[in-house]
Amino acid sequence: MIYINSHEPADLVNLIKCKADVTVKNFCPGDFIVGKIGIERKTFDDYLCSLASGRLFTQLVFLKEIYPKSFLVIEEIDLSVISNQNYFFGSIAYILMDLDVKIIFSNSKEQTSEILSIISQKENKIRSRILADHFLRYKKKHRKQEKIRLLADLLEIGDGKAKILLQSFSSLSELLSVDKKAEIKGIGKKTIGKIIDLNRKNFYLR
Repeated sequence: MIYINSHEPADLVNLIKCKADVTVKNFCPGDFIVGKIGIERKTFDDYLCSLASGRLFTQLVFLKEIYPKSFLVIEEIDLSVISNQNYFFGSIAYILMDLDVKIIFSNSKEQTSEILSIISQKENKIRSRILADHFLRYKKKHRKQEKIRLLADLLEIGDGKAKILLQSFSSLSELLSVDKKAEIKGIGKKTIGKIIDLNRKNFYLR
């Protein structure tokens, strides 16, 4: 089974449907879930835009926080449009070595569908059942500072407030379940409002 984010283009969804069983849902992070693997797909243009805006690394760190394994698929690379190719390759090296996210290069949507099919087949062979619906949880084993930085980025708050929130809740799921009446020492109503807004953005499978 391949879980596909409902925001993915219909032509790609149809290509994958020809090769594997699929379920289309709203979820975040990632564009696909195959077994324990969370997969982010980016066209080359989207990759460059995300890199320039600073969103890319935050998205990938969040991907790793949620899934035991994380892949990034980059489609239709065209290095001729980049004036500073070292900038691009430096980002690739950082993703592979510092974030420990595997990268797969694809020439087209058709090839991406083939890649996903192969990954699905391999996952089915090494696991007796698919646990995708249970993998959207916050992993406690990651380093404390990474959690603080991630939460600060998501809520657009300082590290100090992010640290207080992490100390006040046992999990990301518990944190996102707060309501507007919640009282957290050292945290104002504005930050609580940001948490509620974050929860409304479907950071879990619906």
